[in-house]
Amino acid sequence: DIYSFNVEQSEGQYNLISVLMNANPPLSIQQAMDQAGQMVIDEYAHFERLQRQLPSWGADIDDQVEKYVDGLGKVIRGNLCWCFETQKYFGSETEEVKRTRCIKLLPPTTTVQENLLHSQKNAKVSSSTHKGKDNAHQLNDSQNKMNHNMDINSNGNLDDILEPFNYLKSLPGKNVRSKLIEALNYWFQVSEEKFKIIDEIMGMLHNASLLMDDIEDGSALRRGSPVAHLIYGTPLTINAAELVCFLAIQKAYTLNNPNVGRILIDHLVDLHKGQGYDIWWRENNICPTEENYYKMIDNKCGGLFHLILDLLKTCSPIDLTEEKIKAINDLCQTFGLF
Repeated sequence: DIYSFNVEQSEGQYNLISVLMNANPPLSIQQAMDQAGQMVIDEYAHFERLQRQLPSWGADIDDQVEKYVDGLGKVIRGNLCWCFETQKYFGSETEEVKRTRCIKLLPPTTTVQENLLHSQKNAKVSSSTHKGKDNAHQLNDSQNKMNHNMDINSNGNLDDILEPFNYLKSLPGKNVRSKLIEALNYWFQVSEEKFKIIDEIMGMLHNASLLMDDIEDGSALRRGSPVAHLIYGTPLTINAAELVCFLAIQKAYTLNNPNVGRILIDHLVDLHKGQGYDIWWRENNICPTEENYYKMIDNKCGGLFHLILDLLKTCSPIDLTEEKIKAINDLCQTFGLF
């Protein structure tokens, strides 16, 4: 977050630095950077202390655990080096940053501040406030209630019941899956019209799964903002997530391909299997075998990647060889694992 701040804030996104700057009391950019840096130092020192304690845990610590923990340390150090070597964060100033180890701080854009204010405003909305507003609305405007019922019966505007989904969608994200779809389409050459539909379907399913994940994992934050179910309540959030899944299936039929329904259902089943086993093991303190854990991850985290691949393959005018399909599928599986 320290290295990516300039890039993300220029795109209207925000991260830990932006959150610290808007804390109570608010911090300057330099103060936020200093505090974030100290957090890194403190957490890494804590990690090293725990790593040194591993041998004292005795026979419970096997070679695999030691290798894993050692690998985590190398990932942290490797990422630090990579941040200074890549042009992703510093562009034409990369060589200067590598030489001086100093980053020029850019002032936050208006867009970043607006996004933060939007999140803070939403965070103050409680479910009781929504209920009170709804009750007053029902008591004082029966005619509007009748019109609202007419909208429901005619499958009209769904904004009210999709507020948790629309809230999550409004939070800045990395859009990794959209970028992946665009990259994979280099091989599949799906038409622009169908590509757009597939991209929309994946965005709907991805955000719907995040709504459910946050409830099932007991999360408090998502993308630096309060999770949807803490704002809109768990029942409405669950319903919105489920509804979006069905709307995604509905949209898939506009691809005019007889296989899309089966493809979506099969992959949604796999996604729920993976999430279900993850929850079951966690809640029952069960340590799965390495093979079963990989299968769970492939279903839970790799499911959407495999779904992207199958939809592109089904709608593609290109007849790719089985060898290429397998290579792309292996790539998607790796994305899910890591």
